[in-house]
Amino acid sequence: MNSGSCGGIGGRFVRAEVSALARFIVSSALLVGVSGCHASSPVRPVALPTLPSRQPSTALATRAPSWRQCVPVNVPFADLFSINPQGPRIAKHVHFSLSSMYDAHDRPIEGARIEHGALVRGAAAPSLQGGGGTDLEGGQWTGVKLRGVFDGCTLDPTMTFPISAKIVAATPPRKLTGAWEYRVEVQTSEPSEPGAGPRFAPLCKEGKPALVVPGRWDEKGVHRSEEGIFSFACPETVAGKCASSWRYNPGAAGASPDVSELYEACMRMATADYCGDGVSATREGTMVDVWDSANVERPDPEAQAQGYRFEAAWTRDGAVCMDHPRWPELFFAEGDRKPKRECLTKIPTCRSAEEAQALAGPGKKLLFNASRPRPGAPK
Repeated sequence: MNSGSCGGIGGRFVRAEVSALARFIVSSALLVGVSGCHASSPVRPVALPTLPSRQPSTALATRAPSWRQCVPVNVPFADLFSINPQGPRIAKHVHFSLSSMYDAHDRPIEGARIEHGALVRGAAAPSLQGGGGTDLEGGQWTGVKLRGVFDGCTLDPTMTFPISAKIVAATPPRKLTGAWEYRVEVQTSEPSEPGAGPRFAPLCKEGKPALVVPGRWDEKGVHRSEEGIFSFACPETVAGKCASSWRYNPGAAGASPDVSELYEACMRMATADYCGDGVSATREGTMVDVWDSANVERPDPEAQAQGYRFEAAWTRDGAVCMDHPRWPELFFAEGDRKPKRECLTKIPTCRSAEEAQALAGPGKKLLFNASRPRPGAPK
């Protein structure tokens, strides 16, 4: 396990914790955020579930989305982009295209790509610039405009909207993240009167910077790799926490090929998505200890003394095997000891990381976690 202070890497555990859920006034419960860790606690937090299934559009355009057609008017802007309504935000309902980026003068940027978690070397189109173009690296991406897709419509899940955004700051890699971070603002409305500019609001809570991750997440929290498509992992989301707090950032400089697989396993673990289908079985404020077979993270030596017990082993597909559910009342049907869902009955039992590794095979990369057994958990 890593160490440090709350808000970064804090204590000996990494804490999986979720903030209060913003509820829509529609028939379904909606959108949750993941908060930072408490100053008095050494571990870091998590929780999550599912949205209606739909096929998101990848059409990109320049006009701003008509929010009134898509979400209830009283929903805070910061909560519009959450994936998985009844649990924590695993990521955002927004993705962007490397081929739909423009410099501060509205000139198309060609050849943009992602290297080591950073946007790099996109040269302004020579035909518009009158020359060979200028490479864009690091902080030079400040001011770049983005076109993307918002597919988190709540009133009609079949609807998607084009969205406009801009990078307002680019921050050099920190030791914690190992990659460039970008403060992004999303256009919320068109100009209200002649001469006025459009309105923007931060993509991430409190305007914090996000990490760039190739691909996008679907409504079940599954990461989808798509050529030329990328997303921003905000620090308050599970996608951001797994990349920074737990150091499973596949785009970080020097990251091994194992990290990409462990990154997706981390998101399943963080949300207690045992079946790997986007349904969460955890709650706000839950503490977990995290480590893995590749030694990116190591188990905390004090965890057992503090009441933590091996919970499960994870891959990108969910739990490989488990000892006990994090929250029994979310796992078992009320009034009996039968799991709520059939898929949960098919998960083998294992009591330790060693048992899990033997079950999965010696070469299989696994992520492990420990949690405090609660009343109702198997002995």
